[in-house]
Amino acid sequence: MDSGKQQLFEMWVPERIRDLKNADLTSCIDWKKIPWLFANGRTTDTKPNLPKDFKNWKASWLSPIGRFLDVLIEQLDKQLPLITVILPFKGLEASMLSKLVDRLDERLSASKFTAKHVLISTDKSETIGLSNDELSFDLSLYHLSAKLLGLGLATCLDSSTSSAYIMPTALKDANARLTQTEFLYLRECLTVLYRDCEMEGIRPDLSEEEMDDIVRQRQEAFLSGQQISMLSLKHDHDARRTLVDNLRSDIMKQLERQTVTASPTVIELIHKPGLGGSTIARRILWELHETYPAPLCEKTLLSIYRLGTKRKSA
Repeated sequence: MDSGKQQLFEMWVPERIRDLKNADLTSCIDWKKIPWLFANGRTTDTKPNLPKDFKNWKASWLSPIGRFLDVLIEQLDKQLPLITVILPFKGLEASMLSKLVDRLDERLSASKFTAKHVLISTDKSETIGLSNDELSFDLSLYHLSAKLLGLGLATCLDSSTSSAYIMPTALKDANARLTQTEFLYLRECLTVLYRDCEMEGIRPDLSEEEMDDIVRQRQEAFLSGQQISMLSLKHDHDARRTLVDNLRSDIMKQLERQTVTASPTVIELIHKPGLGGSTIARRILWELHETYPAPLCEKTLLSIYRLGTKRKSA
């Protein structure tokens, strides 16, 4: 996370709150930042801050969490809406979530905020038995796994310029970052269309004239009969065809309807050699690769199966 985005949040754990009196707590909170409370500690911290089971969590940390909420609600500007987001974390129990909501409800019921919203993101299949009719705030419940949520947060908060290979995921606007090892592993059988893949093998410090020359060379190579490159696809060196638009539209409809448990959909593009079928397929992949994961398979299904078998054995 870059320094600018680090300034958005202030991290808190219950153990730290427990060691502070209310007056000290008020002075310690940075009111220019968004308070981020790890209600059940953090697995990356030292022993006092590690996650607890419900019994120990309730005995040790529920009271400090209540005090923390008291201080926040007392000090925050009542002329503004209050938005509280509860995110899933490893070891979260429904009983903990229920207690947190109870504490919020107790403290917000008498507050004078212009609007009170609580958003809960949980990977639990069951709801926590709450309804807006029983609460003093507007409650919204979203079913989202901690893994996908973490991926989304990493996309929102991480502005790293490292050389990770970035690809979209099934979660809208959330990206996956492949490491060099993961990328090379997949590349045994697949051409991975990651963000800015058209620049692979091209120095980033080229002048505009040098870059124009490379683009022209790729165009000439394609027109002379070579496979179209990603750079040529970006610069539209291929002829635009109505078939491409129709196929892309059909594939996008299939992808939008697809679920994790659904059977794969296969769309066959049958063509004679030299009539541009491979170029059409690459064009469609290129136009989808910033929205959907879009690897290009240029080897047999048997080789991909062997790659998966090798990974399992490893």
